[in-house]
Amino acid sequence: MRPDNYTARALAVLCEELEAQGVATDHVRPAEWALPLPGAVGADETDAVRLRALLRDADAVVFGTPLYNGSYSSVTKLVIDSLGYPSVLAGRPVALVGVAASPMGADRALAHLEEVCRHIRCRIIPGPVSIADVWNAFDGAVLQRPEVREALRSLAERVAGVAGAGRSMPTTAPPASRTGPPISPGRASRSNRLTFASPLRPRRSASRPN
Repeated sequence: MRPDNYTARALAVLCEELEAQGVATDHVRPAEWALPLPGAVGADETDAVRLRALLRDADAVVFGTPLYNGSYSSVTKLVIDSLGYPSVLAGRPVALVGVAASPMGADRALAHLEEVCRHIRCRIIPGPVSIADVWNAFDGAVLQRPEVREALRSLAERVAGVAGAGRSMPTTAPPASRTGPPISPGRASRSNRLTFASPLRPRRSASRPN
């Protein structure tokens, strides 16, 4: 939710890589959406309806999350809970990116988020990216660690490949990319759309919540 957060910076790099391959991106920044709490009586559902329409049109979705208290962020869960039941993400290819200040990375956040995404019947794109020591990865908005860039570039290739293949999934599952000091890291057609979940916003057609 904070402006210029590390999740947004990582997703901005991923968007650069996607757009270099001709993939359009939309960025869903939760701070800019008035999403009501689930079950809130008399709540204004305008933004929730708009969000469902946006994600329904995406060819793929990328969720980005920080590691918060041993799991993914509550804001990310609110986005997921706003997508209806059955979820508009059911059957949709979904990729995952996690960031953490810890040198151990965001593996726990990604594992929990993947479990929820599978529960709502998303199709997980293999090879999530976990960025450890994220505070040390950027100088402002500039990514300083080449292994992180390479992990995000590799994920962008998989996402673009899925979007360009009519939502078919890769047949070979790469390992998760973990980037950080103690642990080593880890052609879309004209109409390709992706979707990212996190707070930021690059451009061709990928959508992301925080």
